[in-house]
Amino acid sequence: MIIGNIHHLQPWLPAALREAIEHVIAQVSEATPLGKHAIDGDNLFYLISEDTTEPQAARRAEYHARYLDIQIVLRGSEG
Repeated sequence: MIIGNIHHLQPWLPAALREAIEHVIAQVSEATPLGKHAIDGDNLFYLISEDTTEPQAARRAEYHARYLDIQIVLRGSEG
């Protein structure tokens, strides 16, 4: 897991990850509708959702066999 600030990306981040985050920063605003938004078809996309986070102690670890999951809290706070 990588935890950080999207406005201060670390230089060691892989280029593909950095580019995906920068795309989201450039494209997402308060007016962006909920749902799936393609960057590169089903190869790279982002989901806009309104969720309530849970305390870390209450969450089980998750893994994905097919996708890398990048989660960015746009409003509010985690946990």
